[in-house]
Parts: sequence; C-alpha cells; structure tokens
Amino acid sequence: GEAFAKAQDAAKNHLPTNGGKVFISLADLDKEFAPKIASQFVELGFDIVATGGTYKAINESGVECTKVLKVSEGRPNITDSLMNEEIVMAINTSDGKETSKEDGLTIRRTVLRVNVPYVTTVSGAFASIEAIAAQKNNTLMPKSIQEFLAE
Repeated sequence: GEAFAKAQDAAKNHLPTNGGKVFISLADLDKEFAPKIASQFVELGFDIVATGGTYKAINESGVECTKVLKVSEGRPNITDSLMNEEIVMAINTSDGKETSKEDGLTIRRTVLRVNVPYVTTVSGAFASIEAIAAQKNNTLMPKSIQEFLAE
C-alpha cells in the first residue's frame, strides 16, 4: 500500500484521503469483486456511486450505494458528476464491448480533464484501498535505511 501511494503521488495521481464519492463501474467478469471493493472504501470513509450492474451487485451485498447513469444511458451521467467535482476517484474496468469501450474512453478523458485519480483494474482498486489506508495512518513518512532496518 505504501509503495503504491508513493508511486501514485510521483505520477501526480494523488489518491483521496478525506472521503467523498468513489465511482465504481466493473465489467461483468469483475463484478464479483464489487462488494468487497465498495465495503473497503466505505470503511475508509467514502461514499459509493456505481452504474447499473455494479450498483446491483454492491447494493445486494448490503453496502450502501447510489446509482448513476453510464455515459451511453443519458443524462445526468457519470461524466456530469465528474465535471461537477462530485467524484474523488473512479474505478472502471472494461469488457471490450463497443459501448463499454466508448463509455470508458469518455470517462478516461473526463478524469484527466478534472484531475481525478482513476484505475482500470480490480488489482488497481485493491492497491488504491491499501494506499489510502497507509496515507490515513500516516505511514508514509520518510525514513532512513537504518530506521527501516531497526523496525
């Protein structure tokens, strides 16, 4: 987690630590991970917004979640939420279907425009959770090699 947080900071992809809304939209093959990802973000103090199928998977697991429209489903949709600075992080995996690819492209362009951290894999989502937890626990303070060895 610490290493991922440092790497994201170095890449100017600063992960949020003070709560806010995390957007989650997972491909069908990844939906089994949606409840765990969402619940871990909730434990860290975040609210969850998700698109249709991901919303259903999260909501059915008992984790509170708000539904948001995909780009291709009309307005207001996730890009509107991003442009209105309502979203602090986006997690979006793709299944390669044409509509999904177009939606993903629009979301990626928007997160870059509004400078919102964005991950495209389930492993990236879990690494982000660990990184945010490390940042919240203030474990990212620089240490000398001697301090690391002493621990």
